[in-house]
Amino acid sequence: MAKSKIKIPKLNVKDSFKNNKFKYGGYATLVTVIVLAIVIVLNMVIGTLDLKMDLSKNKLFTLSDNSKKIVKKLNSPVTITGLYEEGKDNSTVTQVKEILRQYKDSSKKVKVEYVDPVQHPGYVSGYKEASSIQTGDLIIKSGSKYKVISSSDLYDYSYDSSTYQQQVKSSTAEQKITSAILYVTSQKNPTIYMLQGHGEPDINSNLSTALENNNYTVKDINLLKDSLEASSNNVVLFDSPSKDITKYELNKLKTFLNNGGKMMFLDALVSSGNKTPNIDSLLNSFGLKVHKALIIEGDANYAVGSAINVVPDYKSHDITNPLSSSKESVIISTAQPIETVKIKRDTLSVKPLIQSSKKSYAKTNLKSKTYTKEKGDLTGPFNLAVAVTNKTDATDSSKDGKLIVISTSDSLLFNSQILQYNNSANSDFFMNSVNWLAEKKDNLNIEAKDLQSESLTINSAQSILISGFVVIIIPLIVVISGTTVWLRRRHL
Repeated sequence: MAKSKIKIPKLNVKDSFKNNKFKYGGYATLVTVIVLAIVIVLNMVIGTLDLKMDLSKNKLFTLSDNSKKIVKKLNSPVTITGLYEEGKDNSTVTQVKEILRQYKDSSKKVKVEYVDPVQHPGYVSGYKEASSIQTGDLIIKSGSKYKVISSSDLYDYSYDSSTYQQQVKSSTAEQKITSAILYVTSQKNPTIYMLQGHGEPDINSNLSTALENNNYTVKDINLLKDSLEASSNNVVLFDSPSKDITKYELNKLKTFLNNGGKMMFLDALVSSGNKTPNIDSLLNSFGLKVHKALIIEGDANYAVGSAINVVPDYKSHDITNPLSSSKESVIISTAQPIETVKIKRDTLSVKPLIQSSKKSYAKTNLKSKTYTKEKGDLTGPFNLAVAVTNKTDATDSSKDGKLIVISTSDSLLFNSQILQYNNSANSDFFMNSVNWLAEKKDNLNIEAKDLQSESLTINSAQSILISGFVVIIIPLIVVISGTTVWLRRRHL
């Protein structure tokens, strides 16, 4: 039986390197190695950088420009201590810590530290509030001055009627922290004296919060039994009286304003028609007269919701210029015309702050059942707020007497239905006015940030479009790409 010979082909190593499959394979390997190297290097570089992006709708984790501006101007160091148990952070604590990190990053004067009150129970013993300080509280300190912020004050709450429990609605952490920083770094905090004894309403809660956030101390004052002395950073707030002041109070307020006192008068429209000759005399002595008439805005572009909700024009002034440049619109509801009258006093400077349009008019018959202009009604435009400066010292403006008159009440300025149209503009206008009176430079008006999650809702057309893209377009791209690659490799 003949033996068959098996022919074994010779392997030519040199030729194998010239093979197309080897060349394409080697190229693919090289590309893979390069891509992996780039990814690794990029990952190492990015890992060394502290890159974060706030993608939340209302910038939950971002410090406002107002707060950044304040901390960048700090002259004295501030320490913020957070009392948190180690390893027990939740979503709300994470949000607060991120905000605190940005305070530290915004100024070298700000130091942030965390203390576990369970492991270090004696840490708070040096504070007079030691018995009430709890886990989650913040302590803001500068020198010997400090302020404790309760964890409950860092949030606003809403009541869930279905579970009978309170739920965290929004974060007020930035409001409270920036306010506390201003408090501990201020030499002296101003006082608002609420004039009493003339049927004034209780202070509006939104107004009270705005004053508190700006570190004003609020006290009541009765001119019949309390002394009233002019001070550069204290302000008298005369809010919507329903009765007149006495002759004694009139003389006391005139002396106060002529000696450098500061005062704001909110004049609500009183339908009872009570005569107020002494209040009228006080205003007249400073070049003003308030007409008891209801302003109706005849130009729809200058009203919102109703013709009595006026969106006025700004006149140039330190109070209004920031609002004008930011395009914020103040809304003044149920306002009255403020007339500037000629008075022979060279020391007075009377400047309008906001005005209605030329198409506005004022109803003199407060019992009228129509907003239509009638015989006897006044013709606009009208001043809705006016600032008066009484120059008492030629060299020191802080000694000037100052008076601001706004022809509506605080309850209407801070009315929740009004605020839904312009968010913070009314509060900004009011606080700019108070700060101008008190010679205070920093206006703190930071909105609370909503913490409640929102569902993503899409309509039927969007649903069909997304489904078509995912179910048809993407698979089709994959099939076409795969087929193209397969055909190319088949012909190698």
